[in-house]
Amino acid sequence: MLTTTQVADLLSINRETVLRMIERRELPASRVGKLWRIAPEDVWPFVPPGIRARWPDGPWRDDAPS
Repeated sequence: MLTTTQVADLLSINRETVLRMIERRELPASRVGKLWRIAPEDVWPFVPPGIRARWPDGPWRDDAPS
């Protein structure tokens, strides 16, 4: 599970943008106490193609087994 800061870093966006995405239900997340946690596979669709290309064998690849 990723933090909102980790997601923001990965997507090169502001942490507040990640929080707004969660509030708008664009990005699924779970609350753990006061903190949000995001599953890596839920972030993958938002990862820019250039980053995807550099990690073709990563655990979030499109054909990864569920």
